[in-house]
Amino acid sequence: MLIKGALINMNVAGRLAFAAQGAFFLEVMELKDVIVVFPVKETALSLRALIEKNGFHVSCVCALGTSALDAAQHTTQGVMVCPFLMRDMSAAELAEQLPNGFDVIALSKNGVEQYMGNLITLPLPMDRMEFINTVAMLVNSKSSFTRRAEADGDYISKAKQALMSIKGMSEMQAHKFLQKESMRSGKKISAVAIGIPSIVSKDKKTVYSTPNLKGFDNINLGDPLSKYFGIPVFIDRDVNFLLQSDIAGLGLDADKTIIGFYIGTGLGNAVYINGKFHYGKNGAAGELGHIPFIDLNELCTCGNKGCAELRCSGRYLEMLAAEHFPDVEIRNIFKKYSSHPLIQKYVKDLAIPIAAEINILDPDYIILAGGVVYMKDFPKELLEESIHFYTRKPYPEKNLDIRFSQHTQQSGVIGSGMFALNSIKNNLN
Repeated sequence: MLIKGALINMNVAGRLAFAAQGAFFLEVMELKDVIVVFPVKETALSLRALIEKNGFHVSCVCALGTSALDAAQHTTQGVMVCPFLMRDMSAAELAEQLPNGFDVIALSKNGVEQYMGNLITLPLPMDRMEFINTVAMLVNSKSSFTRRAEADGDYISKAKQALMSIKGMSEMQAHKFLQKESMRSGKKISAVAIGIPSIVSKDKKTVYSTPNLKGFDNINLGDPLSKYFGIPVFIDRDVNFLLQSDIAGLGLDADKTIIGFYIGTGLGNAVYINGKFHYGKNGAAGELGHIPFIDLNELCTCGNKGCAELRCSGRYLEMLAAEHFPDVEIRNIFKKYSSHPLIQKYVKDLAIPIAAEINILDPDYIILAGGVVYMKDFPKELLEESIHFYTRKPYPEKNLDIRFSQHTQQSGVIGSGMFALNSIKNNLN
């Protein structure tokens, strides 16, 4: 229960789910043919026309499941499209009797859903785009749901249980999600990477201190999860995953010094030097939000007093808005009050810890991002001007390369995948 609760509160379910992509063995295949099995001739011909219109080959049209099984004997792989219930058998029975290498798309008139490794059901009335996308994934897929090793099935079962516990999915929803994600890649699970806003041990197993998430101090997450999934599990700071994604997305030279500042609930910071993250002696490097501000005596959630994050964070912006600007929603505060002295000071204060790190490291690239920076009409120019103002002259101030990155919900997931891959390679070396 501790592990499940931790995953829910860390909001890493999406990363676990994406880590479960490609839970099936890779197998090189030629483009698969489609066999349409429908008792009503007009419906069968309409489906054939729709499939072929989208560039796929229908090799056979028949009315009975037994005829489809006969047709399957003349080819090594294919995709069957049929109703959930045929005259002589159900789609599940057809899927079970098909040779290895065949998958089934069943159209369910009454919304009935059933599954096994090589069966996907789609409800009627049919969403044409979803139908064609499903056909495309199966026809082009290098994986076959009917050919998987016992160990892969165990991984899938555990990933399914995680989705059901964490995301509240039904068993059917979890199965279909994993089916579709695995079809997109056709690769086997190799590792799981989990990002959390915390100080993390250098061996990437233990969460030491998480000021913005209560109850996540001194917890070993890596070992029990690795034991549960039977594969390596790497824990790291979520901002490191974001910077990993930004380095690739912005096409930066990874052998340079790159620092990332992510202004969200707190002030996240990641430091990347000569091709790898800088962790420090204890894994605590990059805690920029917890350097002290002069003459600030308030208590921070980390336990210290006067931390920069008390002023340089989304949490403080919310406090400002509630106290001084109650007439506007927080998301519109920069749109309406960007010229107000309090908001101007807030933005200028953000630049102080950023400039401090720039003065120490003299980086090649400076990445700015996070929920606050993405808010509507956030004054990026003022932040840049303030960074230049506080940075040492003539250098590094004269030669700053500041980049604003754009994130999606997948940015951290992409970065975590890159991180896991690099970690596996480093372990092998």
